[in-house]
Amino acid sequence: MLKDAPATFRNALSLRDVPPSRVVQVLESTTDAVVMMDRELRITFINPSGCAMLGWDDEDFARHRMVEDIFPEWAYVILSGQALSASREHGSWIGETALLTRDGCEVPVSLVLLAHRDGGSGVEFYSLICRDISERKQKELEQIEWSNRYDAAIRASGQVMFDWDSATGRIDYGGALERVTGYRFNELTEGMAQLRSIVHPADRVRFEQCVENAIATREAIKIEVRLMRKDGREIAAKIEGHFFLDRLGQIGRMVGFLSDVTAERNYERSVQITQERLEQSVTERTRDLEKANAESLDLARQQEAVAKLGQRAITGIGMAELIKESVSIIRSTLRVDCASVNEWLPETKMLFCRASEGWPPDNDFSDSVTSPKSQSGYTFSIGIPVICEDYKTETRFSSSPSVKVAEIRSAITVPIQAGAGPFGVLGAFSKELREFRREDVSFLQGIANILSAAIDRLRVEESARRAYSEADAANRAKSQFLSRMSHELRTPLNAILGFTQLLELEQHNERQAESIDHISRAGRNLLALINEVLDIARIDSGRIALQPEPVELQPLLAGLVLKLKPTASERQITLHFNEERNSTAVTTTDRERFKQVIGHLLANAIQYNRDGGKVTLELALKDGDYWRISITDTGHGIAEDHISRLFVPFERLGQKEGGTAAGTGLGLALCQRLVKALDGRIGMSSTVGLGSTFWVELPSLLSVNHADANSDAHEPTKIAAHKAPDPQLKTILYVEDDMANFHLIQRIVETRPHIRLATIMQGGGAMALAIEQKPALILLDLNLPDVSGESVLAKLKAAQATQEIPVIIVSGDVVPERAQNLISQGAAGILQKPYRVQELLAIFDRYVKK
Repeated sequence: MLKDAPATFRNALSLRDVPPSRVVQVLESTTDAVVMMDRELRITFINPSGCAMLGWDDEDFARHRMVEDIFPEWAYVILSGQALSASREHGSWIGETALLTRDGCEVPVSLVLLAHRDGGSGVEFYSLICRDISERKQKELEQIEWSNRYDAAIRASGQVMFDWDSATGRIDYGGALERVTGYRFNELTEGMAQLRSIVHPADRVRFEQCVENAIATREAIKIEVRLMRKDGREIAAKIEGHFFLDRLGQIGRMVGFLSDVTAERNYERSVQITQERLEQSVTERTRDLEKANAESLDLARQQEAVAKLGQRAITGIGMAELIKESVSIIRSTLRVDCASVNEWLPETKMLFCRASEGWPPDNDFSDSVTSPKSQSGYTFSIGIPVICEDYKTETRFSSSPSVKVAEIRSAITVPIQAGAGPFGVLGAFSKELREFRREDVSFLQGIANILSAAIDRLRVEESARRAYSEADAANRAKSQFLSRMSHELRTPLNAILGFTQLLELEQHNERQAESIDHISRAGRNLLALINEVLDIARIDSGRIALQPEPVELQPLLAGLVLKLKPTASERQITLHFNEERNSTAVTTTDRERFKQVIGHLLANAIQYNRDGGKVTLELALKDGDYWRISITDTGHGIAEDHISRLFVPFERLGQKEGGTAAGTGLGLALCQRLVKALDGRIGMSSTVGLGSTFWVELPSLLSVNHADANSDAHEPTKIAAHKAPDPQLKTILYVEDDMANFHLIQRIVETRPHIRLATIMQGGGAMALAIEQKPALILLDLNLPDVSGESVLAKLKAAQATQEIPVIIVSGDVVPERAQNLISQGAAGILQKPYRVQELLAIFDRYVKK
């Protein structure tokens, strides 16, 4: 774990963005040395394996902070020059170099240098991954010693070995160079040009053509030419060379042998019979060499074809296209007449052809796996590759109709596995007798393995898509249920709270006033419970919409404290907050949701405190990255074994232990989910008998001098109902299917004598009634029994007679996304149930003038 790492590593990590914990664990546990450095090549991190490789301890790390301290001079020249420029251009550099230990020893390493971009074109930091290759280097020294012995053996054989670097033109020689050409090694240092100069003038054109052809085709050089020795004597020389390709597929080097065959040629000329035998022997030997070379090239082509098909499969092409390409590659690479891929269909118990090439038209490729068995069916049954040398003498299986029509003589088939069971059979077929090799079987098996992996991948992807689709459907159903439940719960509650507010405006005796107050409190508690349950459900389903913005914390918290002071005073509880203005206390969050969280925590601290206790609200910057809002009370505290249950929905602890016995147990659970959705952190600590501290942390943001948030400290001004009569009545049309809400609106309208109310319970007739009544305002509920409120709104805004009438949407559940949609469709505003009477009266006064 990172916390258990030496102090050096923790301090180094703090200089940069700390990677995720799992990545840090990997870096600390890997056996390779991992070093991170900034753009000035200062070391900011080195893992334990790196320190062990260098022999460093904490003091060494503190003393050696520049990357040049861990490299020998020659190695640092490579790193600071070639490696850095290559990594900045290509993103990485790979090479071999050495590290310098504390004792001054050099440790050979293979090194990967990575340049990490900063989001633009610049480099934010570099990282090195070093692997100790001391053992390999030792083996290389042993190989050099072996090479010297090999050179001595070549000298003894009388041959000359050459190594031509096509990039520089340099040729290095070994063996009996002076014995064959008369030149010493230091006299032939000008590469291919000097080698051409000692070729006999009559043979130079042929020699140059042979070299150019070899470069163009990348085939081996095999030529006999006459060479002019240093002493002027002419010799016959045999030259053989093979190209080696670099990692980019370009010609890098040619290695081969030069032999003096003068004696052989003289002997051939002197004795005709011996010459004929020798020519025959050379012909046969050449044929064998060509065959071996051809087989080697065939193997290389097969490996290349498998690699290319594997790359195509990784790109995610469709299965049908991949199978089609597989058949084409098999036919061209193996040079067979026909190829096919057959898929097993369990419902028909047949192998059905998915793709084929070279077969006669209108041929039936379906093969049965029941007796008499075809080669494909036989291969599918036994589950191993099958080679048929000659169908005319084959006894293990019968020829399928397609094989007979195509006049196939030899074939090779391999099974294709997919997951736990077989998928089908892949085959190559020749009309001529052919002896298929073990390499051909391996090639076909490689193609089959690629198809197997692609089939498994597609099945996994399909399963994932199906699971995602099911989860998405379930989430949509949950969202629809939440929306409907929100409306169904808020609609009757709207009537309860609305009529309660109307009753509060009337005169009552003391007992009636007390009953109305109980109804009002119960209604508000029920509304709070509904809001908390729906909020938790929305967060858990990912449906909650947040509106983040820069928020100054100091004035916002001061407003909440001012708002709750009267409640605290009722129990002589001191509510303290340092109200000094701190313009740097700015974060990005959803203002209302943040107020909801802090307000709930403050209310809890007051509710579960001792009479005459104290609640302290503090704002402080933590680690330079987060603003911490701490709320400390002097209540009874919470036992340690109960703390883990605080944030569990509907968990209610005893009141003396600081729990939520008076509530539902949803408040803290909702706070925890909201803080997490706001990219923040929440936690608490407590001491039984002394009190508790709840804290919330949000990422810090530099002050942007927003408008003073002290407005949050004041209660909204109540709108008084006025009853100025007006003989000219204006109409409000209310489209609603709940009778209790009809009566509520009717009672509220009665406070405005110049307004009359028209109502309808179904959306289908709303359009005609609006044209008939010509209302000054329409209140439209979204959840109607016959059509949706959105449909009614669309019709009202599409008709010329009603498009100018303002429409206020009234609903128990309108999330921000849906609200924005409704506003864009022409709604004048949104009124969410349960609403306050004053809100509705304000809308009347705005849109329905006297």
